[in-house]
Amino acid sequence: MKKSSVYIIDDSQMQVVLLEKILTREGYYVQTFSNGREFLEEFEREMPTLIISDIDMPVMDGFELLQQIKRKACCRDIPFFFMSSHGDSAILDRAKKMGANIFLEKPFESELLVQSVKKVLN
Repeated sequence: MKKSSVYIIDDSQMQVVLLEKILTREGYYVQTFSNGREFLEEFEREMPTLIISDIDMPVMDGFELLQQIKRKACCRDIPFFFMSSHGDSAILDRAKKMGANIFLEKPFESELLVQSVKKVLN
């Protein structure tokens, strides 16, 4: 059975390392990127099973990244999680309207991340 591939996009190296450890331990194949543009250059070579992205990033923020992904017919059905330390209702509403499946407010427990991933991928 092929492992599910989770792509993480976040400019915080500490956050990326932590998420990668958690998800790798759960048996997922993880690739990481420091910004949306870097991710877009790579992801069409191998489509991920799930995308997890921060919102506030340099070069391309998470909202612009999601918009770019949803424009591609091949990618519209890939589950997309947002994570951010900004959890106000306007940001949550925008994320939902844009098609994000899950919004995780930082900081979050590793168990919430694992449960959310399993819920979307099963």
